[in-house]
Amino acid sequence: MSCRESNDADLNEAVLDTVEYHNPVVTGFHPDPSVVCVDGIFYMATSTFQYFPGIPIYASTNLREWQLIGHAINRTEQLSLFYAHSRLIHLENGNKMIATGGLQAPTIRHHKGTFYVVGSNMVRRDGVMSREQFIVSTQDIWHGDWSDPITFDFHGFDTSIFVDDDERVYIQGAWATDRRKQPHTLIHQLELDLETGQILSPSRLIWGGHSNFDTEGPHIYKKDGWYYLVAAEGGTFEHHMLTIARARDIWGPFQTYEQNPILTADGEDAFIQGLGHGELFQDSDGAWWAIALGFRSLDGVWPIGREPFLSKVEWPEGGWPAIQQPSMTFVAKRVSEVAQMPSVEAVSELIHLRGRERSSYQIPNPHGLGTIRLLPTCCTIDSLRGLPTFVGKRQQELSATARVTLDLDLVLRSADHVQAGLAVYLDPVRYVSLTYNFTTSTVIFKLLLPGTQTYKETSYAIDPQDATMLQFKVEAHPTFYSFFYALQHGPDGNEGAWLEAGTATTRDLFVRFFTGPVFGIFAQSERAWGDGTVPWVTFRDFDVSSTAQRVLSGPRIRPKAVSTGVLAESGFHLTADSS
Repeated sequence: MSCRESNDADLNEAVLDTVEYHNPVVTGFHPDPSVVCVDGIFYMATSTFQYFPGIPIYASTNLREWQLIGHAINRTEQLSLFYAHSRLIHLENGNKMIATGGLQAPTIRHHKGTFYVVGSNMVRRDGVMSREQFIVSTQDIWHGDWSDPITFDFHGFDTSIFVDDDERVYIQGAWATDRRKQPHTLIHQLELDLETGQILSPSRLIWGGHSNFDTEGPHIYKKDGWYYLVAAEGGTFEHHMLTIARARDIWGPFQTYEQNPILTADGEDAFIQGLGHGELFQDSDGAWWAIALGFRSLDGVWPIGREPFLSKVEWPEGGWPAIQQPSMTFVAKRVSEVAQMPSVEAVSELIHLRGRERSSYQIPNPHGLGTIRLLPTCCTIDSLRGLPTFVGKRQQELSATARVTLDLDLVLRSADHVQAGLAVYLDPVRYVSLTYNFTTSTVIFKLLLPGTQTYKETSYAIDPQDATMLQFKVEAHPTFYSFFYALQHGPDGNEGAWLEAGTATTRDLFVRFFTGPVFGIFAQSERAWGDGTVPWVTFRDFDVSSTAQRVLSGPRIRPKAVSTGVLAESGFHLTADSS
């Protein structure tokens, strides 16, 4: 064989050994990703804040296809999200931010046959914020048999686990006391008994960070005799970054990398912005990868929220890691698929606000297909605490449609202002909804903008004698939402024309925030029902469909709001895949 033929053969083999990867690896809001590889299977955990079940666990054998296999917090008895509070904060630079409590920044690890998830539950009781640190574990991650939490004391959040070669276990986290005395977080570490939560050594400062500005989300990796400490800095928005330091001893001193940050989109005119809070991990071949949160930015607005983005890493022996800038698609070596995932039933993607009162729900199909019956409660979706009757599905793409049908039960007309509807829900201080009031026979379009504490409402009177069902529909476009309703005669009856009830732009709804939009159905009332006369509200066929849009080339998208929802501007190209 000639040298030319040999080179061609090597090139062909290299091409066959590469594959295209797509970002984000899981769509819809899934911030603060943490990944561990065990026996050829990758497991990822992300934050859920005020939603239950909490901390989804995804699995993959190839880093391209991810399957939801369960949640680390899947029983209301494990911990309470009742006080997972959301509040509007006015930042010093003039921007606004919605700070949402609940389950934040989990880390997933595996040690001697057991999976561990460590995280923080941020709650606000009587005006006082508290951070509850916990560890849950399981030896059977595929069947969701997660333990009750083991708690431990740490004055901060974003906790991580590192097990050293000598089996000693260390917790790292973002240390935060009084913001008036300590404006920015620092990385502290303590030693702990992983089985009991007993602290074996007090918390100590190990690194202030590269920029010394909101140093958070730490993870430690041991490589080539060094302890590498990776952290997020700069805040979780446009100045976000990943930075790194290393030390010969677990307690330091940690040497800051001179070429920090190792990952950021700050100052880049790119579609993917806000890159940071992530970690490094290896595949079964020993190759290194990075996973980090980011957001798809449309002219400074990120409608979907923060999502996990994958990229390749080159990490030379004894040196520092170099992370490839994440893109929507990239080509890299195919991951060796050395394992097969067990066959398990598909896990429900339905989520609830701050928990789930079982007696308020009748959901025969765990995926929301068919009939869903909800018991109205006086805890509404704009309540800052408590358990509204709410069933949601994440918005996963910039273009999506949510639909549901509501039974116009005449019995509910005599109830005390029972209302039920469909919402684009962000948090208690920002949402858009289309609601039917059974008592007044009106459809109400309601818009709650951040910082206003007042509603913009438009009402439409209907005659319930003209129909037995009412359809709701939301069309999500990259820059706005449109809400529609239509009357229907029976499940198989004639459908009336769709009538537009209102629109809302993503920019009007936008402030800096931690979560992402959720399409949700809900039922609420002006009274609590506990006397046995349960006025169940019946929904049918709650469905969310999406159109995946992939940026192939060009600078950051700066779209115009057009009625078709199609992005049309020179300088970039989109493809659309139905899903």
